[in-house]
Amino acid sequence: MKEKMMYRTRQITIEMHSITIIRTGGRQNSAHCECCGETVTAFAPEQIAAVLRLDLTEICHRIETQQIHLTSVGDNVAKICGNSFKNNGFFGK
Repeated sequence: MKEKMMYRTRQITIEMHSITIIRTGGRQNSAHCECCGETVTAFAPEQIAAVLRLDLTEICHRIETQQIHLTSVGDNVAKICGNSFKNNGFFGK
């Protein structure tokens, strides 16, 4: 007599997270963001473009549409508010 074989299937879900660390070479990059109303970590537009894998044109567009906050650090150097990424869901929640 033949035995009937039973097969089981299993569904495996894998959830992955990533952490991005931007090193600033020991320089302090804090600035006051007028949109957030607080002192925030500020990043160069080139750093943000590299992390988000976007070109600078897209970064500028997001600044113009106020998706990203622009601030300045000393000597009127343009920097981008780090809080604007958390608040707009660029890196997840």
